[in-house]
Formats: sequence, structure tokens, C-alpha cells
Amino acid sequence: TLIAASQKQVEQFFPLTSCQKKLARTYWPGPLSIVVNKHFAVRVPDEAHARKLAKESATLLIATSANISGEKELFSLDPAAQPNRAAAIHYLQQHVDDVFDIGALPRRLPSTVVECCDKTIIVHRQGSIVIAKKML
Repeated sequence: TLIAASQKQVEQFFPLTSCQKKLARTYWPGPLSIVVNKHFAVRVPDEAHARKLAKESATLLIATSANISGEKELFSLDPAAQPNRAAAIHYLQQHVDDVFDIGALPRRLPSTVVECCDKTIIVHRQGSIVIAKKML
């Protein structure tokens, strides 16, 4: 997933279809990742620090989840806050060069990941946003 500061910044790198633009206008900033090609999905997060970093960098940022598939989500890099995830936090801190820790995250579902195909929206991962059928 790539992180952008705005829809305008996304469109500097990827042409968006009318379906993608409508989703972006409706749900960004927020927890919606839109597949823009076979390699990338992009999101304009509601987290202001991430948007500011993308804006100041003048490029899209590669962002990945620190979560391990099949395990509980990480909401904090403080091992005391999630002692059952201390080993995962330690591994992350030892193996990732740049970690931007903005403190504990709100406990909510992950982003919804969607793809526009013709007049159909395919939901690859259902997250905190439920796309209305009337969108198209």
C-alpha cells in the first residue's frame, strides 16, 4: 500500500478512473485503500502525520502493516501496552530501519481494500468502511 497526502498527489502518479475518483472523494482521508494497478493500492489516511510526511516528501510513501497474518493487531509499539505482542514489537524495532512511532493507535478495523473493475467494486478486504452499493 502507498500512502498519499491527497487525491491530487495520487493523480500525479496514477491516472484514476471515474469510479476510483468517486470513492476517493467520498472516503479520503480515511481507511480506504484503492487498488490503482496490479502492483499497488493507495490510501490517503486520516492520520495527519502520515499525510504531512507524504506531502513534505513530495512522493507517495510505501507503508505496510506491522501486523503478522493470523495474529492480533498491533496498536502500539510500547511492549507494556501489548505484552502479548512484545516479541513482534522487538523484531520490528530490530529489523526495520525507519519506524515512525506516533503513539498508540485507535483500536479499530483495518482499512477496506477495493478495486474498481468496469462498473463493479471488488472488496479485497473488508475493513472499517462498508462501500454502499449505490456508489456506482
